[in-house]
Amino acid sequence: MGPAKKDAEDPLVFGEWDFGISMPEVVGDIDGDGRVELVAHAPQSDVSPTSFRVLRWTGNQFKPVFVKSLTGKASPGAVFSWTNKPSNANYWVHKWLGPTDGGWRVGLMFYNGTGEPSMAEGILKPSGGGYTLTRVTRKATR
Repeated sequence: MGPAKKDAEDPLVFGEWDFGISMPEVVGDIDGDGRVELVAHAPQSDVSPTSFRVLRWTGNQFKPVFVKSLTGKASPGAVFSWTNKPSNANYWVHKWLGPTDGGWRVGLMFYNGTGEPSMAEGILKPSGGGYTLTRVTRKATR
């Protein structure tokens, strides 16, 4: 039986609402600091940069750290940073696909408000408080 809480604003409540879904995607050391984080979508219903809830394991429970988008350019060597104000000029992480050697395989998306969104996959490696896109594993498609 799941939690009785239904408040989508509560960072420890996951589920499906009429405006979006929030379910855990990955649990692991996403930023290379030696601590375990849990990453889940923040519920949203539009094609705007995806925000993620990031919670950190304290030894006996997960505590909320932030809700932000992870954005950058879709070219090897590009820096991806957590932000509260994502730009439509950048790609954003829309899905965490899992760990890989020295980094995280992620789904990337770009949408400037016209036409179809572009999607790609890449490998992000933790680097200096953000991430470096080490390679694009699937080129952008529309």
